[in-house]
Amino acid sequence: MKTVLFVFLFLSSLACSADEFNFAWRDQDTARALVLVLEHAVDANQTKRISAMQPRTVCSALESSVGHSNQTPVYGRSFTLSGATQTCTQIMPLHEENAMIGQHASNTKINAYFMALSVLELLIAAELPQGYRDVFQYVRIVDTGVTLNNNRRLGLGFSVGF
Repeated sequence: MKTVLFVFLFLSSLACSADEFNFAWRDQDTARALVLVLEHAVDANQTKRISAMQPRTVCSALESSVGHSNQTPVYGRSFTLSGATQTCTQIMPLHEENAMIGQHASNTKINAYFMALSVLELLIAAELPQGYRDVFQYVRIVDTGVTLNNNRRLGLGFSVGF
């Protein structure tokens, strides 16, 4: 976290010298803020999908009478086969890694978190001078984009939902 803060402050110092603090809000600032809100909407939808996942049981039978190993997965139920050994494992689905939300939060809590995050980032950006604001918004866009892409690679896709 200290490294991220240092990099943010260093890049901010390059973007805005001490004597030019212009707080005017520009169209580019609005565009970046809208990108962040859209990213948060997608992240909220991905988080809802993660929270809705339930653990499942996967069983496999090892047929001992055949003389070779033949594993047959059967999802969500237990079973017995004559002359077979059964092994069942409970598979935990994905879980949310954001400690502020919790592993399996309600949709209401997820919506409240992402709406509050969007408002907080907008308020922070509005209070920063232009150079600092640019860096803050770009860092947040890239950071959230990396999270969205990681979730996409887990099979959660990109869709909007609040």
